[in-house]
Amino acid sequence: MKLNTDIHIFKDNKNKMTKIKQTQNKTYAQQTKEILFFYMNLPVEDLANLIINRYKLNELFEKSTITIRTSFIKEELIHLHKVYKALLTKLPDLKFSQLLLYLFEDYFKRHT
Repeated sequence: MKLNTDIHIFKDNKNKMTKIKQTQNKTYAQQTKEILFFYMNLPVEDLANLIINRYKLNELFEKSTITIRTSFIKEELIHLHKVYKALLTKLPDLKFSQLLLYLFEDYFKRHT
């Protein structure tokens, strides 16, 4: 398994994460783990609906990247890879990086 994982997110969401890092003293890794854990507990069908509603959104906004130690979010990544495979039946063109992008976007829409 890779040592680090690059996650592409919208620049606006990275700015929100930076603000949380400064005000609440939560690292990017801690925030990422929190976000991914939140989606681990949603039923696959709910995730599918969420992704379908956000599909193709990534062309509209500027993106940024965060790099997280893979071992810190290993459990979440393993679970989301399984969910991703199930989502491919409905969205065969979906990339795993897009799934993560949409999850971060949805999380910040819900929580900010």
